[in-house]
Amino acid sequence: MHHPALVKTLNNAIYLKPNGSRFETNEWGAHVEDVYRVHNKQTLESRRGLAQKWSTTLLGNVSSVDLLKLLHFTIDNTDAHLMYTSQFIHCLQVYRAVKNAAAHDPRFEQDAQYRDDMLVGALVHDLGKSLSLFGEADGNVDCMNRVTAYEVDPADQVAVAAYGAKASGLDAVQFQYNHDRFGHDKLLANVRLGLIQLPQRVLDICKFHSLRELASVRDEAEKVYVRHASPSTRTRLQARLKGLVTLVDGDVVSPQEATAFREHVASDGDVSRAAFVLHFAEYDLHSKNRTEEIPRDVDFGEVRELLRRYMGQGAHPLHHELTISCTAPSKPAEPPPKASASAAAVAPPAKPGAQPKHATYKPPPTQKQAAERAKADKAAAANAAGKPPPKPPPKQPSQQPIVPEEEIVENPYGKVGRAAGFSMNKFSTHALYAEEHRAYETIAPLLTPLLEAERAAARAEAEAAIASLPPPPTDEELEAMYEAPQQHKKYDYFDKFDKFGRPISPRSLAPPSAYA
Repeated sequence: MHHPALVKTLNNAIYLKPNGSRFETNEWGAHVEDVYRVHNKQTLESRRGLAQKWSTTLLGNVSSVDLLKLLHFTIDNTDAHLMYTSQFIHCLQVYRAVKNAAAHDPRFEQDAQYRDDMLVGALVHDLGKSLSLFGEADGNVDCMNRVTAYEVDPADQVAVAAYGAKASGLDAVQFQYNHDRFGHDKLLANVRLGLIQLPQRVLDICKFHSLRELASVRDEAEKVYVRHASPSTRTRLQARLKGLVTLVDGDVVSPQEATAFREHVASDGDVSRAAFVLHFAEYDLHSKNRTEEIPRDVDFGEVRELLRRYMGQGAHPLHHELTISCTAPSKPAEPPPKASASAAAVAPPAKPGAQPKHATYKPPPTQKQAAERAKADKAAAANAAGKPPPKPPPKQPSQQPIVPEEEIVENPYGKVGRAAGFSMNKFSTHALYAEEHRAYETIAPLLTPLLEAERAAARAEAEAAIASLPPPPTDEELEAMYEAPQQHKKYDYFDKFDKFGRPISPRSLAPPSAYA
C-alpha cells in the first residue's frame, strides 16, 4: 500500500461527488454516461498510446494474492449492479458462484481441469482494474468493449509476438482499451517468461469477458457443449441451457455487428474458446451483490492454494513472485546455479519433453537460495577434507525499523474516516493489515458501526429540523385568510424528505384565489 507508484493515486481510485459523498442510485446513471463518453472517444492512436504507456513495469515483483487484495481499493465505475462494492469482493462472489455451480452444471464435466480453470479465472479476470489505482481515467479502465477491427494491429507488439501478424479469428480481434487488455497483456507476458502457468482459456477470460459481441455466438457455443456431452448428461445439459438470459449488460449489439462477429469467429476452435468465456460470463454477471461485506463462506486458504498452483503463490511468497511487466527482458536470463551433489542424488531425472505440472512447478532459486546452497556445499567439502568448518560471522542487530502497533494506510472511504474523527482520508487499522494485507477481515466490521453512527446523526438532525417547523394553520386562521385575501399569510411547509428524513423542497401555501 505504501509503494511509490500507489501513494499519490490510490486515494482517487474510487470516484465520489465534489463534496466527498457517494453517488446515489438515481445519480449513478449520469456518472456512467460520463465514463462511457471518455471510453467511446478512443481512437486507434489513443489505444496504441495507452498500450505503450502501461507496458512498462509498475510494481516489480508482487505475489498474486497481494494483487487480488489490491482490488479491494477500487470499484467498477460503470457497474450499476455493484456500484461501490469493491472488485475484491466481486471476484470472491464470482469464485463462490462458480464453485457452487460446479456440483450440478454438466458443462463442468468437459475435462478434469475445467472447474479449476474457471475458478482461477474468477480470481484473476479483473486484475486489470488495478490500473485505476495508478491514476488512469475510468473511461480507459472500466466499461464494456466493442470490436474495432478484425485484423491484428501491426503496432501491437504483444499480439504480433504471441499470435503472429497474420493471425485470424479471436486472436485477430481488435477492441477498445480497458482493464481486459491491460490485465491480459500483463498475465500473458508472465506466461511467456515462464513465471506463471495459465491456460489459454483463462487468458481468454481476462481478454474477452467485457466484449459485447461475444454473446453473438451464444447459440454456436451451446452446440459445442451438447456435441461433446455424453448421452447420459446431454438431457441435463439441454435443460440447463434452456432458461439462460442474455448476457449483454447494457445497450445491445446491432444485427450487423453480430453478423460480422459470427462470420469472423466461425472456426470450431474459436467457438469453443468463446463458449468457455460465455459460460464464465454467466457467473460474472449473475453473482453480483451490492455489499461491503467480504464473503465469509469463501475459504481463503483454498484461494491461496489455487493461486499457488497456477501462479506460484504458495508457502514461500518470496520465492514465487509475479513480475508485473509487459516488456521482454533486455538480456537473456542467467542459467540457474548448479545443484549440490546431495540434491542431485535425491532428485529423479526429468523425462525428455516433460512439461511441469501445476502442483510440481518450482521457479529457479533466488540469489539468496543460491548463496546458502553454495555455502553448504563449501562446508561439506571442508568436512570431507578434514578441516573444521569456518565460524559464522557474529550476527548483526537488525536495522529494520520496528513496525508500530498500528499502521496508517490510505482509505478509499474518506467520508467514513472523517466521520470517525480520523485525519483526512486516513484510516487506522491493526499492524496485521500491513504485514498480511488482511483487509477483508478488518475493514468490514469497522465500517458498519461508523455508517450506523452517521445514519443516527442524520436522523437526529432531521427530527430536530421537523420539530422546529411552525405548526400548521388552524381552521380559524384559514377562514380569516379566505375572508381577507389581500392580507393573507403564507405558511411554508415541506412535502418531500431525503433518505435520512430531512425535509427538502419547501412550498408556499396560498388561498385558492392566489392561483386564479
